Amino acid sequence: MNLDLKKIAVGVVVLTGLIVLADYFFKISLLQSTSIELQRWSAIVSAFMVGTALINMLKGHGGKIFKRSEGWQFSAVLVIMLFTMLIVGLLDWFKVQALPGSFIFGFLFDSILTPSGTAMTSLLAFFIVTAAYRSMRIRNIDSMVFLAVAVLLMMMNAPIFQVIWPSTLSIGEWIIEVPQATGMRGILIGVAIGTIATGVRILIGLEKFYLGRKE
Repeated sequence: MNLDLKKIAVGVVVLTGLIVLADYFFKISLLQSTSIELQRWSAIVSAFMVGTALINMLKGHGGKIFKRSEGWQFSAVLVIMLFTMLIVGLLDWFKVQALPGSFIFGFLFDSILTPSGTAMTSLLAFFIVTAAYRSMRIRNIDSMVFLAVAVLLMMMNAPIFQVIWPSTLSIGEWIIEVPQATGMRGILIGVAIGTIATGVRILIGLEKFYLGRKE
């Protein structure tokens, strides 16, 4: 008898989703304990997924280092820092007194990781400026409205314009509270409807993206 593993996987997903969803609406002790246990299993599976992703990353970057492919130096730095943070974190977790694990971990985090993230964010600022420039080029009525609103909001956040034109603050607040809030609520409603539709499709077994690629 051949077992269809995909059908079994879909059945497990549907059953798990229905149990957790039912626990939200019905206060039944057996249902609640089962839901809690399933959520614990989910956390364990997520941990294994992180480990699998780590192995996959080491496999890709390790092959790049051994083959001396283009940009292998960056892969080497990534692997070295990965194992350094892992070892130091484990030393701190096991409370190894011979080495100041917490101090080294904090130093690496505060002196290397945080400044690197700040530098990446600052580099993104240049791309944001160029994207804003391209977006604000007037080609039609929509871009003209977009430019006018952007200029008004920038004026609202500049104190000098509040002195020159006091109405800037009230106009900017109206734009934020009425048109922007209305558009954002519409987007959030659309996202919520899409999320509900996807959840329903998963619960009834129509959505099977979690099974991977189609053979």
